[in-house]
Parts: sequence; structure tokens; C-alpha cells
Amino acid sequence: MNASPMTARFLTEKQRVLAVYRIRSNKTGILNRQFKWNQVEEALNPFKDPQGLLLFLTIYCNEVLNGGFGAFGTLTIQSFGFDSLQSTLIYIPQGFINMVCILFGGWLAQKLPNARIYVCIGMLVPTFIGVLLQVVLPRWNVAGLLVGVYMFPPFATCLFIVLSLPGVNSSGYTKRITLSSYAFFGYALGNITGPFTVKTGETPAYRSVFIADIVCIGLQGK
Repeated sequence: MNASPMTARFLTEKQRVLAVYRIRSNKTGILNRQFKWNQVEEALNPFKDPQGLLLFLTIYCNEVLNGGFGAFGTLTIQSFGFDSLQSTLIYIPQGFINMVCILFGGWLAQKLPNARIYVCIGMLVPTFIGVLLQVVLPRWNVAGLLVGVYMFPPFATCLFIVLSLPGVNSSGYTKRITLSSYAFFGYALGNITGPFTVKTGETPAYRSVFIADIVCIGLQGK
């Protein structure tokens, strides 16, 4: 497969020109690895294009969830009265639910035109309900609390959908890699921040992590 219409040997000279014009109308462009500082400025300056800042904040909030309750979920399950081994076994289905949600969310975002953001918001709803159950239900209601734990994984779908946005919503090689780097900075910072929301002195409820997660979900939804 040729990397560009300009190098496609199966096209005539006229067809190559027409192919380039078609790409230009889609604003996707031909791969040009020349680094352009004006595109870096445009990607990082929210007054010129707020997309970069929104990507950073969305992924940052998403990964605070992942680095908090997502990483320390077994501690929460232990607080329901299970031992360490039981908590690990009970937590295993979360991985399967996570996989199904990512596959379903990706399929849905592909099938519905211009609906990536709406799919992300839809995936945050069950996570929000699951986290809210951890706050409002009494600790003796183990069944309800476990339902909340299993409703948590869909939020992870947002990461993969949002990471695809620079490639479809921006033109220019330099701008795309800058936006992607900005997004991954939010990913790293969120995963660093998340564990600090888990306070051992709050056992068994860990209310801080759930309140932080609710705030982050609300910010993502906006």
C-alpha cells in the first residue's frame, strides 16, 4: 500500500492530482513530517484551538478514576468484609466487563456518525451510578455495593475514543502529534494523581476517592 497518492504507481498523473484535491477538501492532508512551530502553538493555545486543553482535561479526569478506584478496587471490596484472596477473585470479572465495554463503545462510535463524544458521555453514566452507590449505600448492603463495583469499568472506553479525536478532528502532522502528546501528558498526570485520592485513614469507606471520582465524571460530562 502506497503512503501517499503522489507515490501511487497505479494512478495516472491526472488521477494523482484529483486524489490530492479530494484529500484537501477533507482537510486530512498528505503526510508531511516537517515540524511546524505554528501548529504547536495552535495546538497548545486554547484561545486559538481549545481542543488540546479539552483533550488534556478529559483524559486527566478519566485517568484519576483509573489511578484511584480503578487501581485500588480490591481494597474497596475488602472493606465489604472479604479477605484478600476473595477480593481478588471477586474483582476478576471487572476485566471482562472492561473488555466488553471497550469493544462495544468502539463499535458504537464507529457505527454512529459524529457521535464519539456522546458515546463517551453514555459510557460515563454507569460508572457514575456505580461510584454513587459506594457513597450512598450502607456498608452492610454488600450486594448493592458489588453491583456498583461491576458498574465502574465502562469509563475506560472514553480513553480510547478520546485518543482517536486528534486524528479525525485536526489537520497537520505537527498539530496531531502535539495534541496526542498533550493527551498522553494528561493520561500520565491523571494516573499519578489518582492514588493520592485513596486515604488509608478512611477505611473502610474510602469516601475521598469516590467523591473525587464523582467530581471527575461531572467535569468529563461537561
